[in-house]
Amino acid sequence: MSEPTLAIPHLERALDRSDDPRLYKSLGVAYDMQGSHAAAQAYYRTGLAVAPGDVGLLNNLGLSLSLSGDHREAIAVLERVVAAPSSGIRQRQTLALAYGLAGHMEEAAQIARRDLDEAAVNNNLAYYETLRALNAKDAAKALKGRSGAAFDTRCRRRR
Repeated sequence: MSEPTLAIPHLERALDRSDDPRLYKSLGVAYDMQGSHAAAQAYYRTGLAVAPGDVGLLNNLGLSLSLSGDHREAIAVLERVVAAPSSGIRQRQTLALAYGLAGHMEEAAQIARRDLDEAAVNNNLAYYETLRALNAKDAAKALKGRSGAAFDTRCRRRR
């Protein structure tokens, strides 16, 4: 979704015709990309009312909360997500990101090491520090185009 401003009206019209949780997720992502985290979170939460436990909606909600500075709730949401049987690397690395944005680098590294080798972990920790220096809107833009929140997950798994 390279143009969230253009996508939003189309997604909202589609939502008038369908209660598909993917539409709530897409609208949330579009608003997050604009830096409108409160609106994004409202869409994620409404989607969760339709599809309770949807890992994608929960993961995106956690990321949005973290980007908006609500690190405590973000981490709580994401820890629930990571505990779900259907979670994987994307969800774990989003939790690592949330810890990193909160300034809890040891916890971020510990989570990241579940999937990544030490070089990738160090790369991500440096990136978390870079993101922490940005305002919420610029951090959301910096995340655009990344593989979820997993910054360096190019199968350089821990050996």
